[in-house]
Amino acid sequence: MASRAGPRAAGSDGSDFVHREVIELRHRISSVLKPRVRVLSFIHSLLLLAAGARVFARPASLPSVTPADLAWLASGLAPMAALLALPRNRTWPLRCAIACHLACGLAPIVWTVWRHAADLHDFVSTRRDEYRLPLGDLPYTPVLYLFLSVCLQVHGFSLYYCWRLLRAWSPRAATNPTAANSAGKKRS
Repeated sequence: MASRAGPRAAGSDGSDFVHREVIELRHRISSVLKPRVRVLSFIHSLLLLAAGARVFARPASLPSVTPADLAWLASGLAPMAALLALPRNRTWPLRCAIACHLACGLAPIVWTVWRHAADLHDFVSTRRDEYRLPLGDLPYTPVLYLFLSVCLQVHGFSLYYCWRLLRAWSPRAATNPTAANSAGKKRS
């Protein structure tokens, strides 16, 4: 049938193989999203270093550490779980990563935004902040909200990509009767 040096099949110009070269959508999704999850995990690690420096260094010019700060540091487990899931397309660590992003990532961010809303309002109206960062003498509240917005984006994209990977890796249930009937038929 197919030989490199032999004659070509009658009626073929050699381009009739294209329909067989289609990669399934779930494999394409997986190959696109895995590097994105790796990059987001790296960015999350950098954010953890910055937050850890603030929590464990405890400069006197900053407000005291809250339980939400410590809970957000626990969100460092989410990228580790996601990275464990990637090599073999495991769904269980990916589910743990999603739960950790929600419980330890987004919940403390929302609580911190709510807790410092009055400080942000005071800063916007008076342009004065009670707390200053030790480096650069910057006001603490706007820098905190900038940090929280970056964290919110990292957690949001991580959740979205992990959810898409979970859907791509999960086995499909035959809920559609036509899909169940066509799955049993042989293709000719």
